[in-house]
Amino acid sequence: MSYTSHRLPADQLAHLGSLGPNDNGPRPKLAVTITAAPAMDRAERQRLLREALVHMAHAFGYVDAEPDML
Repeated sequence: MSYTSHRLPADQLAHLGSLGPNDNGPRPKLAVTITAAPAMDRAERQRLLREALVHMAHAFGYVDAEPDML
């Protein structure tokens, strides 16, 4: 018996169109990691997350991505 995993590209799991055009075609995977202090307030965590998501988007070819798009 064999097992085959079928994975959808990242752009089929999440709407990435708001990040602008992608210069490298469909993305099979996207990843970003952030570390935050437990006592960080919500607004600061959200700002940090937005910055991390924009950094990830730029690294994966979404060159027009900006924090205000999220």
